[in-house]
Amino acid sequence: MSVFVLAQLNCADPKATKPEIVMTPGMIISAKTSYGSIKIQALKGYRRSYEWGGCKKEITLQVREERWLGQKGLFYPAPGLTWLWGCEGIHRASLEESMLDFGSESEFHDWVNAYKGMAYVYRNDGLMVAFRTRGELLIVAVHQVLIAGQKPLSLEGGTDDAISVDMLPPEVVHRN
Repeated sequence: MSVFVLAQLNCADPKATKPEIVMTPGMIISAKTSYGSIKIQALKGYRRSYEWGGCKKEITLQVREERWLGQKGLFYPAPGLTWLWGCEGIHRASLEESMLDFGSESEFHDWVNAYKGMAYVYRNDGLMVAFRTRGELLIVAVHQVLIAGQKPLSLEGGTDDAISVDMLPPEVVHRN
């Protein structure tokens, strides 16, 4: 199945050196999935804050140097303990943030259906978030879906009220 998924994603620029990220400093994304609610805040650089349940944790994501499953964004691969002092039993994190470019909307839906273990929610403009916890692991993915290189205006199954985006004022962003 993963070979099929790889073939669908547009990998037209394999030599791009900049990560294809979704969030900018000060951006706050809040999402409600079937596994619960998550709030992600972009801090300076590639540092992100994740807030779920009664927990709030920060981590600096790594740049993905080469495409992996069509993605060339940011990630944190959950190697060993992420946080020595966990929260609600969570000590590890598997995190990613990237653009995903599909040739068509049906290819996008095939991709989502291939990852049924994740609770994806997405808006009509293609902003997509997945969130869940499993044992001691926090799993979060933030994606901007593109269809043929463009942000969609409408996606079947899109729920605009499941994800909100806020921005901190510039003076607050520069203090953090």
